[in-house]
Amino acid sequence: MQVSPLSRRSSDISANGTTQATESLTGGKQDKSTYRPQTQRTPSAISTITTPISNEVVAAQPEKEKPNLKRKLNILLTEDNIINQRVIAAQLRRLGNIVHVANHGLEALHFLPKTTFAAGCPPSPSLPPSNAQEDGPAAPIPLDIMLLDQEMPVLDGLATIKKVREWQQQGYLNAHLPVIAVTANARGEQKDELVDSGCDGVVTKPFRIPDLVVQMETLLQKMEEGEGEV
Repeated sequence: MQVSPLSRRSSDISANGTTQATESLTGGKQDKSTYRPQTQRTPSAISTITTPISNEVVAAQPEKEKPNLKRKLNILLTEDNIINQRVIAAQLRRLGNIVHVANHGLEALHFLPKTTFAAGCPPSPSLPPSNAQEDGPAAPIPLDIMLLDQEMPVLDGLATIKKVREWQQQGYLNAHLPVIAVTANARGEQKDELVDSGCDGVVTKPFRIPDLVVQMETLLQKMEEGEGEV
């Protein structure tokens, strides 16, 4: 199974490049704290999902509990914590999924134009150039769903999902990208903010991979049946 990781880690982005990139996406300078844009409440067709289970970020499960996937998924995992990133990606890949990794929201935004969700669409002029070495033109990378961490450096989950939905409305994406937010904050208002900003569901750390897989498949089925946002 071939894995297609993003080409450059967040540590390779220069201080100036990070500042300019974030400002161009958020419309102003950020302070040293994580960017928190104002949100507008919009109805979501898919309810918030929560699964707190153990003291681990991802709880190990016995072999017999591993889910029988209906299909293999192409997943974009956007997570800045390298340990969480490796554990989640490894368990999802073990089930046969293809997992692409972004270390923060800006890397995720640079990845999306290479995927099937941007096929036939013009590039967004608001996306700053990437410092990573770019390959030549290639076939669009298959993508089914994005897992999006809430708290990240450079560009956090709220700012990232708002930009994704903005691109969708402006025609820089050709369809609704299913997004499940991942957060350690179990407060209801924080979950509501993520859903209002455009996430299709929220999973709370800690969680188990079998439960996450069921939630992803349920979301994708609802999208295919036309129950999700378009």
